[in-house]
Amino acid sequence: MLFGILQKRFSGRRHAAVLFAFILFLPICAPAQRLPVKIYTIGTGLAHNNVNRIFQDAKGFLWVATAEGLSRFDGYGFTNYGTADGLGQIFVNDVTADRDGNLWAATNGGGVSLLLDAPGEGAAAAKRKKFVSFAIHDGGESNRANFVNRIVFDAENRLWCLTDDGLYRARQTEVGDRDFEKTASVTVTKIANAALADRRGRLWFNLNARVIEIDGAKRFDYEIFQELSKAVSPTSEFLNLEALVEDRSGRIFAADPESVYQFIEPETKGERGVWRKLPVERQPAQRIRTIAPADDGGLWIGTSAGLIHYRHGQQKSYATDNGLSVNAVNEIETDREGNVWVGTHGGGLNKLASETVLGYTTAEGLPHSDVYRFTADRDGKLYSQVGCAKQNFVKIEAEKITIVPMPEMMNTICSQTHLLQDAQQRWWIPTNEGLWISASPVLDYKSGRLLKAADVGYRNIKRERNIIRTLTAASGSPTAIRAIFTRQTRGSAARRNSGLPRETFRRNASCATRAGRFGWQAAAISGDSKTGRSAK
Repeated sequence: MLFGILQKRFSGRRHAAVLFAFILFLPICAPAQRLPVKIYTIGTGLAHNNVNRIFQDAKGFLWVATAEGLSRFDGYGFTNYGTADGLGQIFVNDVTADRDGNLWAATNGGGVSLLLDAPGEGAAAAKRKKFVSFAIHDGGESNRANFVNRIVFDAENRLWCLTDDGLYRARQTEVGDRDFEKTASVTVTKIANAALADRRGRLWFNLNARVIEIDGAKRFDYEIFQELSKAVSPTSEFLNLEALVEDRSGRIFAADPESVYQFIEPETKGERGVWRKLPVERQPAQRIRTIAPADDGGLWIGTSAGLIHYRHGQQKSYATDNGLSVNAVNEIETDREGNVWVGTHGGGLNKLASETVLGYTTAEGLPHSDVYRFTADRDGKLYSQVGCAKQNFVKIEAEKITIVPMPEMMNTICSQTHLLQDAQQRWWIPTNEGLWISASPVLDYKSGRLLKAADVGYRNIKRERNIIRTLTAASGSPTAIRAIFTRQTRGSAARRNSGLPRETFRRNASCATRAGRFGWQAAAISGDSKTGRSAK
């Protein structure tokens, strides 16, 4: 897909001032670069500009928990839900789905709310409330138990609620009003904000400046700061965790306002693990508010002063100068298409597209600003032919441009230089001197050889030059190569010289119509002689 986009946009352009590549943007953007951000606010239909949580359901809808209700985004617009629709309270802290796919919202004083019907169910559904709500305990908003900050479902599909009053669990898998039991109490005033149900069936909660791991009947408590620093923090009350997340490979991460940690699994399943601190750098006043897995194996870190992308000890920061609506980041979620959604405090919802255009010029290492051809190898590495008087092939990587050493044997018509790799990872380059072929999957002229007319018995060579201007990749591996040179526009002599049947030649010789333009026709024919299929 990557090469297809590039080929459609750039193939055949003779003088491109800048080389553009469509690649995953955020891990490699320069700090000053404007991100492709689309901003959604109250003005575009979002319920409120303070975003607390983002969740994508099984149908692809994006649910946004805000300070004034729950918003559902269908890719075009928002549908908003409030207390009139059955939410227990207008302020929504969390939104997720149970193991049956039912949507649940955690509210700030109204317990939890269950969506009764899927969006778009019809006129009959519109006549009744969309949600039914369940209190955690008696007392309504006067009881801190009904201030639910995070909700998760265990392996049995039982609901757990992390509240201002402590940790509660539903007594039954079918949730009932005020039918919860308290499993842990709050002993510090800092609100607990982090909960996670991982793929192994374990539950993780932040409570009382500690991480609680529940693995079946076992429970482990971790005081991460104290265990790593070997000291009691004078501000331990304010080091409650802000987030607990699991990435695609099953690694567990946690974050407090000052640091990010990774859980190191125990050697024996069911035993106690340890935590290690990641070397994330931040400004003294920059407080970490959330973390989320990134598609490249790194982490997104949302802070009070912008967004950080962290991977393998390297990090890059993004703020309003890069296109964010505001710097205060509350929530981050990556959807199934790879778009990164950033929930902010006061700036609404920011969508960072999964792809963008990056510019590479001579300042980034291009030997020349004229760009002619692109190709990608079977591993997805991108190459380009640049320059004319002195032609070069370059390899385009995330952080650099590398010149691939090649001999002086290119085409005199620069825009007609081609480069491709076949299904067997062999490289093919048509040149003024013949056809350069290499069996090595690595583009390196030392591993290849130049195939000239005398090697295969070519005829009708103009001025003793083996001019091959166009190379077409066929389906499958080339089993035979024929170079056809003729003065006749329709290519009948070329077909006779090729030794191929009329129809096979007609399907394969994609350059036959170029004979009139160049005076001499040159076609490299390869592939399946039965089907004659070819793809540029």
